Amino acid sequence: MFWNRNKISELKLEDIDDEKDLFRSDLEEYLDEEEVNDVSYVHDEKKDENIIEVSYHETNNSIRVINKFVNIFLIFVIVIGGAVFLDTLCVSKFNVGPFFAVKTKTYNDGGTKEYKGLFYKVIKYAEREGRVDTVIGSWKLDYSVKSKDTDILDLALNFNNDLNYSMDTYMDQYLKISGEISDISEEMVILKYNDEDHKYSTTIRCNLLDSSVEYKKGDQVEVVGTLYNYSNKNDTTLFMKNCYIK
Repeated sequence: MFWNRNKISELKLEDIDDEKDLFRSDLEEYLDEEEVNDVSYVHDEKKDENIIEVSYHETNNSIRVINKFVNIFLIFVIVIGGAVFLDTLCVSKFNVGPFFAVKTKTYNDGGTKEYKGLFYKVIKYAEREGRVDTVIGSWKLDYSVKSKDTDILDLALNFNNDLNYSMDTYMDQYLKISGEISDISEEMVILKYNDEDHKYSTTIRCNLLDSSVEYKKGDQVEVVGTLYNYSNKNDTTLFMKNCYIK
């Protein structure tokens, strides 16, 4: 690089000083701007951190509220489900209750009552001379005092040949069964069917509502009641409750 000595010589001291002052001024202005920018950046950064922190707390609060409602809903479902299960168990197995259903109707047949619970219905039959038992089902369960007619031979064949069909068809049903009395007492009447090979031997044990001493062993009768249990330990045995003899 070549320097122009003439120009250098023409440069005055005050010009140099002016140049220096100008440079200093520009530098100071630049530094001031940088300082302002740094302060602004730090301020914006803190502002963003505050926004993020507020958003985080709002999200946590929302999650807590949702979890609280979910927990309350689950507790409600468990309590209601437990109440329904307990009610149906007491009615179907122990013939007591219902405790969590509302009575909706009383029939003029001797005192039959109808109850409705959450998704289930209970009918407690109390006919003067007829059906006396308790049934439970869905809200579509209909009042019916008509018995399903059959005889001991049909039951013997069905329960020994097709148990699944027989359980679906006869169990917990109100039946009228024709047969011969094998034994009778004040509390129970027993019907029996025996074949030579004992393949279809069947006993029906019926708990009587009232004493039926006017009947005796060997009489052909019709027993009306509800079939509620089954056993095949030795021969096939069917158990009926709330029975009376026609």
